[in-house]
Amino acid sequence: MREEAWGLLLNTLRLCCTMLFCAFAVLVDVESPGLDTLPLWRGAVEYSRVCAALLLCGVLASAFLDEHLR
Repeated sequence: MREEAWGLLLNTLRLCCTMLFCAFAVLVDVESPGLDTLPLWRGAVEYSRVCAALLLCGVLASAFLDEHLR
């Protein structure tokens, strides 16, 4: 794997880990969704779901970049 593709993949993985940690911290802090914390709860859940899509896009972009630069 080329250095550019590996860097893209590694940075995407770092971003996803940071996003998951932030979502986990918010979910632990909020504990259970109430009327006043429901938007924060939903935002943290969506933040954790977006991470999977971002990682998939990063893997596909890394594979494309690796094949394109050969």
